[in-house]
Amino acid sequence: MHERRVIMTLEEGFAPILEKAIKPLIRLIESKEARFFSSQEFVGFYNHIFSLATQPQEYNLSEGLYMKFSESLQDYLKNVVAKSLEQSKASHDRALLADWQLRFSNHKHITFGLCKLFQYLDRFYVQNGEDILPLEQQAYTLYQCHIFSEFSIPARNAILRLIMAEREKIEQVDHAILKASVDVFVDLGFKIKTEDKMEFYHHALELDLVDHAAVYYGKCADTWLREDSSAEYLRKCEKALEAERKRVQAYLQDQTMKPLTRRIYNATLGKHQIAMLEKKSGLAYLLEEKDYDSLRRMYKLYRSYPKDLQPIADIFQREITRDGRETLKNHENKKQDKNNLILQLLKLHKKYHNFTVTCFERHQVFQKAVRNAFESFLNQTDNVSKLLATYVHSVLHKGTRETNPKEQLEQAVFLYSFIRDKDIFDHAYQVLLQERLLKNKSESEESERYMIRLLQSASGYRMFNKFNQMYKDVNISKGLTAQFKKSFDPETKHGLTLNLNVCTNGFWPSSSYVDGKIPLELRQITDGFREFYRKKHDQRELHWRLDMGQAEVAVNFNQQTQIRFAVSTYQMAILLVFNRKTTVTYQDVLDVTGLRDTTDLQNHLLSLAHPKVKILAKKPPGRPGKFLARNVMFRINTGFKSRLKKMTVPIFVLIKNGVVNKIDPAVDIERKALLDLHIVRTLKAKKFILHTHLVKEVTQMLSARFKATPGMIKKRIEYLMDDGMLERHQGGYHYIS
Repeated sequence: MHERRVIMTLEEGFAPILEKAIKPLIRLIESKEARFFSSQEFVGFYNHIFSLATQPQEYNLSEGLYMKFSESLQDYLKNVVAKSLEQSKASHDRALLADWQLRFSNHKHITFGLCKLFQYLDRFYVQNGEDILPLEQQAYTLYQCHIFSEFSIPARNAILRLIMAEREKIEQVDHAILKASVDVFVDLGFKIKTEDKMEFYHHALELDLVDHAAVYYGKCADTWLREDSSAEYLRKCEKALEAERKRVQAYLQDQTMKPLTRRIYNATLGKHQIAMLEKKSGLAYLLEEKDYDSLRRMYKLYRSYPKDLQPIADIFQREITRDGRETLKNHENKKQDKNNLILQLLKLHKKYHNFTVTCFERHQVFQKAVRNAFESFLNQTDNVSKLLATYVHSVLHKGTRETNPKEQLEQAVFLYSFIRDKDIFDHAYQVLLQERLLKNKSESEESERYMIRLLQSASGYRMFNKFNQMYKDVNISKGLTAQFKKSFDPETKHGLTLNLNVCTNGFWPSSSYVDGKIPLELRQITDGFREFYRKKHDQRELHWRLDMGQAEVAVNFNQQTQIRFAVSTYQMAILLVFNRKTTVTYQDVLDVTGLRDTTDLQNHLLSLAHPKVKILAKKPPGRPGKFLARNVMFRINTGFKSRLKKMTVPIFVLIKNGVVNKIDPAVDIERKALLDLHIVRTLKAKKFILHTHLVKEVTQMLSARFKATPGMIKKRIEYLMDDGMLERHQGGYHYIS
């Protein structure tokens, strides 16, 4: 026997659901009662809805039930929620926001309960229909249409006013209410399941919140810039940004952090950057006062926007350049120790390098600023290159006072790296290295080799090879001298102690020296060494040079006074002339020694007659700075007195060469050779090349050694064309094999 099913209309079937389920559910949630339907009651309501939705096709009430579901919620939203929010809006902001988040919270609970009751519709009616929203999505869509669209603007304005009150410290704000109110904007997008889940938050709250903050801080920044120092301005900007970050973390969404801080940055640090940097209390002042805290704060605030670091770096570079030029100018105006300028430049570099490390985290743009600044003022003159070589010489010279030479050498190489025409320094350094090696004046071979390694890393293999060969020559010469002494024994035969250095031509610095005559007292020994060396190296040719050696000479002033003097080999040759004559003219000196009349020779001779030395007496006395006449007479000063038994004779520069070369002739010759080499090498590889391209390539290839100007390259091209190695062709050049 089958039970007969009763067919019900929509009104008949829905009435008990509305009165016994929907309205009681709403009352329970509105009154915040913890009691809910019992399991038996819930099953009864669910079965009733199920029976209505599963009536025969012509009596099926699924569509009607879906509509009643929507109407019930719509009635609740209009008659309860909207009215409540209207009343709260008329009160104060905190009351509105408390109701705003409460109403949305209640709606979530009501929606959850109703969706459970009507879940059969979701499973079958919604799934099988077209363009029908799921029950939950429909419920939140109704909320968006009837509540959010009308009250989101008052809620947003209330949020903004409370944030403003917190910024102005007018009142203490409840972050929990603010967070819950903001979450309504977020949750609605997720519940409705829009394509952009944060759509409501972004358009209804975030955009206005960010604009509001930018306007507020823009006004603040105008006041801060006008009334405060740059250091204080930076502190206030940092404090403002930190407060907004905490605000985002407390009750806003993480996605707001970037646009909010960016707009505040633009309104404060970005808009007024140049004005803040150029104030009297700006970057120049902070550098002068060594305000590390403010400089670190400045970098920290701007580092997230790399393009805005460049204006800071530009002013940083300008200040370094100004300090550098002032240092050079002060050195020119005051007669100071040669090393003083280099020490000041090293101190200057250390100062700004410390800023770069301590305040700017070694950022590339600031390291580049330091490099550009030092390159700009160090390369105004070649004098710095020569003085730097002299400074390194003083560090490596025997008797140096430096306690940590390696550190000093490393700092010197820092300056060297900024020098554009490195060949000028290299030549000056090579000349002084020659002096230390040949006169045994090096304090430490370890320090010497360390400096050579530093230069190798800075300038390449070429100069390292030269310096290394110089050391190699000196070490080989020690062995040769020892072998020669064993076979010839000059000390026993001639009473002379001899040390020789055989220097390989091309690796040692060239000079304008012209061979002189070997003194008779040394001739047997030098001839003996020449024969000894020829037997070992018959393909090599020896040339004796007296310009770089040193000697110890005993001078008998009278029967009671004999003193030993450490002199140059030039001075040794001059003093030996007095073994033959008691009084000699300058012409006699030239004739006997065979040396050329140069300012260098005259300075060596006059140093022996200098008032501080007085080994020789000169007649007539003459005036300082005047060139020696050929008839000026010299004799041993028989009245010479000294308590010392051994003295060193310094070389006084009493006569200066009237011709001052901007570039050392040796450097100029080497530059021409390098230019010729690279021009020919480029043309051999290219066969044909346009003039502008050739200039560009040669300039680039030689940039590590010196700055080759187009004029220099053009002259060498013309020289090579005259020499028949190149020919001009259609605006360029051909190489002629």
